[in-house]
Amino acid sequence: MTQYLNNLAKEILNNESTGLSKVRFAKTIYFVYKGLLLKSLIQADAIRFIRMPLGPVPVGFKELNQDSEILIKTTTSSLFYNTETYLLKNYKENFDKLNRDAIASILKTIKNVPTSELVEISHKDPSWSKNGNGSEYYISEDDLKLGLPLNNKNSLSPEIDEQRIQARLVEGMLTDIVEESTLLEYPDN
Repeated sequence: MTQYLNNLAKEILNNESTGLSKVRFAKTIYFVYKGLLLKSLIQADAIRFIRMPLGPVPVGFKELNQDSEILIKTTTSSLFYNTETYLLKNYKENFDKLNRDAIASILKTIKNVPTSELVEISHKDPSWSKNGNGSEYYISEDDLKLGLPLNNKNSLSPEIDEQRIQARLVEGMLTDIVEESTLLEYPDN
């Protein structure tokens, strides 16, 4: 995990007093980082992402639980892989005012976008589309052309949002299974 990822994660949690679910947190880091790239406030190689069925996840995301300032609470969720809520215990500023304000602005832009829609939108980015699950990549210029999701006034109930996330995961897993079994049956020569 990079120090930049660690600092960005804590700055995001500093702005989210009720915490973020695991899936929401990974997508939030992705879109905040993408927004900082769009504003030319960071270099494109500060964070790598892993292509996962529910969209990009920062390389080193799992290690965030080792930071003593980040608290992870187990919550109730119908999605067993999304029962962790990330909160910030203590915080010391790691960014200048320009970056803190930019992060707060980006968070405000995506605040009301349901997590399932953040997943769907991240799947439209060319880098996510062209890589296979488990591949690592950086956000590309083509990804930046798609911009950020905008606030959604038609928010979904938490139950419907979770169902859409689950459906997306199952769809992604089935696609991978079909691709892998096709490769076994018809290997490239």
